[in-house]
Amino acid sequence: MELTHFSKTFSPGYYTAGYDFPAGTYNLKATFGGGNVISEGAGLNLIMGLKSDDMYTKTYNNASFSNGDVVQIASTLKLKFKTTEKVEKKSLSKYGRKGKKKILSPGKYLVGKDIKEGIYDISLVSGSGNVISDDGVLNEIMGSGDTSMYVKKFMHAPLQDGTTVEIDGVTVKITPSK
Repeated sequence: MELTHFSKTFSPGYYTAGYDFPAGTYNLKATFGGGNVISEGAGLNLIMGLKSDDMYTKTYNNASFSNGDVVQIASTLKLKFKTTEKVEKKSLSKYGRKGKKKILSPGKYLVGKDIKEGIYDISLVSGSGNVISDDGVLNEIMGSGDTSMYVKKFMHAPLQDGTTVEIDGVTVKITPSK
């Protein structure tokens, strides 16, 4: 078994230990923007960012993630994960979840009817506005303007049957995560 350090910067989205990064203990550092960092499994509920005020934390040390723990990075935050110790060097699992690529213009879409259930990367096509789901998985402002306000891509959004996704003012492309 070969061990190595792991370091990667993640943009807004959902990331799973064992799929997107190896399980282990990490130091987290904001590298752009600001937003929430939430992981039930790792016990995190942080507001991180580059702003130097009392609301934002720029770094957080020794966050421990077990296989299957999910971390959500929201808004415009880009977050660097760096292991505190060497982790097992092996290929990470692929999502292997099915879905169907689709362009969504403003409107309401029901997962299971209008969108096939799956885990999706959501990319801006045009416009600016909100992408929201009624289960709380999505609540992002997407657009091509000011990068401190708008998200251009959201990674690994789990869309489950029965969920309603509302697109307002923006056209997006959903692509199954790999």
